[in-house]
Amino acid sequence: MSMPKYPEERKIRSYKSIVKDILESAALEELAIAHLINAEAEKIQAFTGHYGGFPTSPSNKQINEFQGHVAKILQALSEKQKILVRTIELSKELIDESEETEEGYE
Repeated sequence: MSMPKYPEERKIRSYKSIVKDILESAALEELAIAHLINAEAEKIQAFTGHYGGFPTSPSNKQINEFQGHVAKILQALSEKQKILVRTIELSKELIDESEETEEGYE
């Protein structure tokens, strides 16, 4: 996956263009969250084994610690997800307000 390219020009941009950039940023963050969740799933599978046989024979303490680490990461991702949902909702509101304003000038 390549890194996003930032515009070099510093022109005055339209309102819709800015909101579009916000939505694109949210989409990229969603993709990053999906990759992190997948990585956590793979980590769990490696720890537990394909059939739950725990190939490394961890102690109960190690299992609890592992579960705690995974839970913290998933909790943080869940919180980030809530922020992104709110960002998308606000972007929609901005678009709707922008369209209403444009209709008022027609």
